[in-house]
Amino acid sequence: MKSRKEKLACQLDRFGFFEVMARFPRPGLIIFGYHRIRPDQAGQTNEFDDDVFGPTQSQFRMHVDWLRKHARIISEDELLNILATRRPPKKRCVMLTFDDGYRDNFKLAYPVLKEYQVPAMFFIPTLSISNRTLGWWDIIAYCIKNSRKDAIHYDGQTLLLKSDKQAAKIFFLEKMKATACGHTADLLARLADTCEVDFPSRAIQDAQLMTWDHIREMALGGMGIGSHGHTHRVMATLPRDVQEEEMRLSREILATKLDIPIRSIAYPVGDYTHFTHESKDIARTCGYQLGFSFNTGYTSWEGSDHFNMRRLGGPEDLGMIKGIVTLPKVFTRDSKKNKRGEHGT
Repeated sequence: MKSRKEKLACQLDRFGFFEVMARFPRPGLIIFGYHRIRPDQAGQTNEFDDDVFGPTQSQFRMHVDWLRKHARIISEDELLNILATRRPPKKRCVMLTFDDGYRDNFKLAYPVLKEYQVPAMFFIPTLSISNRTLGWWDIIAYCIKNSRKDAIHYDGQTLLLKSDKQAAKIFFLEKMKATACGHTADLLARLADTCEVDFPSRAIQDAQLMTWDHIREMALGGMGIGSHGHTHRVMATLPRDVQEEEMRLSREILATKLDIPIRSIAYPVGDYTHFTHESKDIARTCGYQLGFSFNTGYTSWEGSDHFNMRRLGGPEDLGMIKGIVTLPKVFTRDSKKNKRGEHGT
């Protein structure tokens, strides 16, 4: 069901309002954060987290086509240069970013980016790519989707799987996001046991993820590559030394595997409850030049924080893309309402 803002955007788009507004460019930076791109073919099934999926490939192509005509799509290099010189363009700037290293980024998004010759950033959780294992949000969704039990019991809570699997999924996502890491180390194993579901096979998980060859090809093709942490644990749940290990190790692995400088990190999950001022300081100490948050708004150039480059979730509807770019104060999503319950992955 469409939100009020999505309905408004569709109506205004129908009357050509955004095309008129786009003739009057305004400064500022909109950074869209995508996760997964859906194939155009209907009937594709998914055993993992449905809420990480965004637009279809055809919808994404329309996003890119409209953005390149009505905004300046910038790369990591261009962003760093603008921040260093303090000479922002008068035209609205846009960045396209992807989190989590899913294979559809390479198979579906990258061909569109090449077709239109526009840059994007891909933030990679290094342990997932090296070990060929999906993130905790997908394993949680897999266990709950595949359980045949009507209800499960966990830490004194009864979760009704038969009637509301989405609520059960959100319960465990919130556990992973908000609980100190030492108390969630065995959560996935306990959940699988409680749901009476085996973890997905390594082959099934492998098929969902890019390989190092895919990532290397994109880097050679002009795409930016950044860190998304090593294990994708939420920074705010980790002590300082573990945060530093997450950031430093992932940067070293990416630089070694790809033979390129790694200058940016996207904090896992990434809204204001999931990273801290300490996280930003650690990122700077580890050698990063930029830190990206998620579902935190848009950026005006004046007073921009290099370690809180604000991002918005990439919507499916082209009308919302147009609304956010031309009238961000109206169409920016509430950063406290993250589609996934959330995880910004």
